[in-house]
Amino acid sequence: MINVLNRLNWLLKGRSGAAATVQTLLARVLVLGINVATGIITARTLGPEGRGEQAAMILWYMFLANMLTLGLPSALIYNFKRHPEDKSSFLQRL
Repeated sequence: MINVLNRLNWLLKGRSGAAATVQTLLARVLVLGINVATGIITARTLGPEGRGEQAAMILWYMFLANMLTLGLPSALIYNFKRHPEDKSSFLQRL
């Protein structure tokens, strides 16, 4: 039993690659569990009529981010291909 506890302690506090992998996995599981718990609490609080409102709250920032780029990535790619010698001047204007 002590050997198992020592091994677990080494995985949680160690600096090796295996320890880092286990620590990352545990952190992701913890974050996923917190997300599930808060999602359940929010869904039960809002009820069936609040599902659309919840979806809007989750998606509004992605919509705004896409709208505020105003086609900049596509315009940069187009101008990089059309005028490859002026790449540095395009980036300086940003």
